[in-house]
This record gives sequence, structure tokens and C-alpha cells, in this order.
Amino acid sequence: MNGRIHRLSENMIRKIAAGEVIERPASVVKELVENSLDAQSKRVHVEIVDGGRQGIRVSDDGHGMGPEDVDVCAERHATSKMRSPTDLFTIDTLGFRGEALASIGAVSRMSLDTRPPDAEQGTQLVVEGGIRRAFGPIARDLGTTIEVRNLFFNTPARRKFLRHVETEARYVTQGIVSLAAAHPDVAFHLTHQDRSSMQLLPGDRGQRAADLLNVQADNLLWVDGETGGVRVQGLISPPSFCRRTRSKQFVVVRRRPVSSTPVQRGVYAGFGGLLPHNQHPIFVLWIDLDPRQLDVNVHPTKREVRFADDRIVREAVETAVRDILQMPETATYSAQTPSATDWRSGSSAAQKDVAGAQSKPPNGDSMTTDEPQQVADRPWEPSATPPVAFDGPEDLQISLDLVAGGELRAEPLSPADGERALAQARQSEKWWQFHDKYILLLVEDGLLVIDQHAAHERVRFEEVLDVLGQEPVSSQSLLMPLTVEVNPVELAVYRQASDQFERLGFDVREFGPSTLLVEGLPPELRSWSNGDLFYELLSTLIDELELRSEAREALAATMACHSSIRAGRRLVGAEIGSLIQRLLRARDPFACPHGRPIIIRLPLTEFDRLFGR
Repeated sequence: MNGRIHRLSENMIRKIAAGEVIERPASVVKELVENSLDAQSKRVHVEIVDGGRQGIRVSDDGHGMGPEDVDVCAERHATSKMRSPTDLFTIDTLGFRGEALASIGAVSRMSLDTRPPDAEQGTQLVVEGGIRRAFGPIARDLGTTIEVRNLFFNTPARRKFLRHVETEARYVTQGIVSLAAAHPDVAFHLTHQDRSSMQLLPGDRGQRAADLLNVQADNLLWVDGETGGVRVQGLISPPSFCRRTRSKQFVVVRRRPVSSTPVQRGVYAGFGGLLPHNQHPIFVLWIDLDPRQLDVNVHPTKREVRFADDRIVREAVETAVRDILQMPETATYSAQTPSATDWRSGSSAAQKDVAGAQSKPPNGDSMTTDEPQQVADRPWEPSATPPVAFDGPEDLQISLDLVAGGELRAEPLSPADGERALAQARQSEKWWQFHDKYILLLVEDGLLVIDQHAAHERVRFEEVLDVLGQEPVSSQSLLMPLTVEVNPVELAVYRQASDQFERLGFDVREFGPSTLLVEGLPPELRSWSNGDLFYELLSTLIDELELRSEAREALAATMACHSSIRAGRRLVGAEIGSLIQRLLRARDPFACPHGRPIIIRLPLTEFDRLFGR
């Protein structure tokens, strides 16, 4: 009688193990670049084809390997980084598991060429689907080159789940940017389809941070402090120079880029109440501590780390950030760093065109003024019925907790139970705005409370989606083209969504390695006078693309958010009526593009209950 449990084949074991480490082309690039950095490389060149699906080549000038090391480097659990179990607690290299090359070779056609300084010739290894195909001497320069072709050729199910070419290329860019932040003394060059996507020269931490953040160093503060054996250094923006997204936040722990909740919480705690609403600081922070207080062996990708005491790390970051924010505003990075003038003179960030640098908003919130907005919005439609006049103060203020002794139970409208309320809303002629934020609509069985920003965001989202589904909108040429400086990730995002930008009526082309030239705009953006909106669109789009698989929907959500009326803006009666009508015609009037509710229902029965009726 045959049992149901059997041993897996070596081939199956290799493929399963590869799945824990190699998820997509960016995973391959990350592992190979980390190996290059561990080999003390000073120049790393990454080339990808078809987003990395068809081809990846990583070349470096590191110390290379001899034939005896090449012979075993692609075997599972073969590593030069550890000798004993205690090494796990003091490991200071990026890679150490001995899984990377074995995992990559199991799901691709991989070739490795390498030569150490003390050898007259190099060595080549070719692995295809986990099977060695070639091994022998080769003529080459010092360093190592690893080429990976046809990723997941033998696991079609995994290949099927890869995303669009430019999306995968963006993931690669983001991974290299994180490693570049951790290793400012190394030069990085990335090309995609033979087109340069990123080129970073070696420098000090300040220069590298300025290049990656694409922010003038004068706008950043130098953080330097130590608490409880945890050293915190880095660059951070003051409260007046924050952004709407977290896309420009980097954490490096012992030269390893990581995602760290304790560090992030420490940053926000250090700001206290100084951060503007819905704004996020820009920062690159380097954390150093005793390696015995750090566990980097939490996950195969090593993206997450575990601290022995999260509280100490959080307090160290909070104290360092709070201390610098309490200093005079003149305490910028360049003011605190004696050598700042030297490195800034050769920094690509310092060489940016002044006009281009001024195209970025000083606080990331240029769209939140109280003035009527014309950006990416259609004129308000006239109301079908005039607004009802109410006796009382001109600025009606309503508080939903006026009634003591009970709790008012409200519930968001949903497609399952909201149609009746919407039908009543279509018949209502009584509405008003309160706190310049919400709209009250009187209906037969109670009140409907509408979030004016969420409502307009839903309306604009569907309008932009409709435009993107049609023929491209004609572009209005500018007399003077606008320059928008971008960092490598923002450039990758633009390339991913360039077709959608064109459909909306943007006429944009690349102008150098880190500049976009805006030569035409959609007709409704006539009032746009600088690069603020386009820059904010790119920054927000980075976060949107993490939530949505389609660049089309991500761009529509981004445009909708930036062109919608804001909380705090006073609306006149005709504007309120028009917004309600447009919302009620929407395909989904219940939630904004980000899932927040738009309409809350306050049943009349709840008021009766609270008043004891």
C-alpha cells in the first residue's frame, strides 16, 4: 500500500525556495546589487529589458570570485558570509543566507562571469532552470557580471502575475534608490530598454540624499543625536517643507534599507503638533546600533528588521528630530555642515535650474487655497431649483453632539441600502453647508450629511476616467515650456503613465536625465502657471500605483484628488446644488476613489429617540 506523503524532488524544492526570495524582476535586481555591495563595489551598473522580464544584467567592479567559489556559489545554502551560528547576531553584510543565486538560477537562464584581482583570467558559470550548463575559464576585466534571461520561463503561473513593463521597471528603480540611499559612496547607473533611468555619482550622505529626494539641501535639516546606544543621523524637512505623500521617506539601519515602524513613529512623534494636516515629512535617516540589538533574519527578503527594544529606537529618533526642530530655522544641512559648500558645488541637486527648483510647492499643498479652483474642473452647473433661504446667522454652525444624554447613531450609505435615500435626495430642495466642510440635505426620513471633498472627488474621478476612455484631449501649447525636476522614482512613474497623461492633454517630454519639459496642458488648466500641479501629480501617483493595478485608474484618482474642492472652502447655493446633482448622477455615489464614505444618514428616528419622543 502506497502512502500519501512523499519526498519532493530537488527541482520542486528549488522552485519553492525561489518563490520565497524571487517574487519579480525587482527581487532579482535587489539580490544581485546587494551581492555587488557586499563585494565592496564602487560602481554598479544595472540594465533591464522588458521591465526585467526578458533580461537583467548587473555589472560591478567588486573583488570578484575565483573558480573554487564560482563552483559552489549557485548551490543552496552556500555562502561566504557566515561560519558559525553566532554570526547570525553580528552579521553586517546585506546577503548571508546563500539563497540568492540558487533561487535565481532555479527560475531563469543565468550566466555569471567574474574575475578577482589576483587572477589572470576569469571564470564563467551558466545555470538554466537550476541545472548547470557550463563552467570554465573566460577572459574578462576585474569584477563580476551576472545576466538573468527569461525570468520564470519554467514557472509560467508566476510569470503570468507580473505586471506591466513600466510597472516592473518602477519596482526595480525603487529598489535601487533604497540601496543607493544606504550606500552614498557607490555610483549607480540604471538603464531600461537602453535608455538611462538613473545615474548617481558617489558622494557623502548629504549629496546622495539631495539627489534622491530632488530637494535643495538648504530646505533640509541635519539630524544628529544618540540615545540609549542608538545613533540617529540624516536629513529631514522642516514642517514648512512637507509633502502630501510618504514617497520620499527612507530608513537605513546599519547600511541596510528597511521598512521600520518604530523609526517612522519616532519621526512623527518628534514633529508633535508641528505637522500640517495631511502632510508628511521628507527624510533620509541612518540608524546605527549594536548589531546584537538587531535581528535581520526575520524574513528572506530582509526588508524588515526586528529591534531588541523598539522603545529605545523610537525614543532615539523622536529625541533627535525634536531637538533639531527646536533649533533656529537657519540650522539647515548646509549651515551645520562645514564641507557643505564643497560637496554642493558638484552635486547634481545643486546644479538644478533655479526655475525648475522653484516649480515645486514650498509646502506640498498648493491646491488647498480658499479661492475658487479652476484646476482640472468643469464649470459649476446651475442648480435645477434655487437654494432654500434659512433665517438665522449667515454662517450656520451645527454640532452633531448638541443633545446630551445619548449618542446619535449615524451610518454611511451603501449600495445595499442607499437607493431609497438617494431617491429622496433627488426630490429634496433643502440643503445648506456647515463648517465649510459638510453639506446637510433634508430628506423625508431624516438628514443626509455629505462630505463635500469626497463627493467632488468621486465626481471628478468618474469624469477623468471617461476622458481617459475616449480619444486624446487636444493640448494647449504653452508660450514658455515649464521644467519639472524629478527624481528616479518619479521619472519611472511618469514613464509608466505617460500614455495616460497624453490622453488627458498633457504634452510632456524628457529633457535630460532628471528633467521633464511640459510644453502643453489640457485646456481646462489655463490658470496653471508653474510646475506645482504636475509635480504633485507624480508624487501622489507613486502612492496610488501601490493601491491600483491600472495606471489609468491611479492617474484618475490622483487628478480627482488634486482638482476637487477642499474642506474649508465656502460654497454658494448654486455650487451646492450643482455638486449634489452631479454626485447623484455618479455611477458610485457612496464612496470616494479611496474608499471613504461620501454620505452619512442621520435617521429621524434617532432624533426622536434622543429627545424621548
